Amino acid sequence: SRVVNVSSVTHRSGSAEWEASLPFHADARTYSSSKLALACFTTELNRRYGATHGLRAISANPGAVCSEIWFRGQQPPWQARLLRALFRCVFLSPAQGATPIVSAATATEW
Repeated sequence: SRVVNVSSVTHRSGSAEWEASLPFHADARTYSSSKLALACFTTELNRRYGATHGLRAISANPGAVCSEIWFRGQQPPWQARLLRALFRCVFLSPAQGATPIVSAATATEW
């Protein structure tokens, strides 16, 4: 069996003080802490069930992807259009970002 979690490099700036994240706020600090929690969960799944149950938990980082998560009403429309144009030049497309996740889920070498 295989579990694939979508990770992010932002887990490095997350806090393991889980109670400090409550109540939930949709901000970068909370996002980073949630990605850290997911990395810890993935590690623990492997530790508990990897050898004894044949489970493989994998964290896959899609990289910087130009998806709609960046444009959910946080900016005025003109700014969102400008950022979307800029992000398309430097970020990965959603299809490119999906590649490591699909690979982690389907690759035979895992």
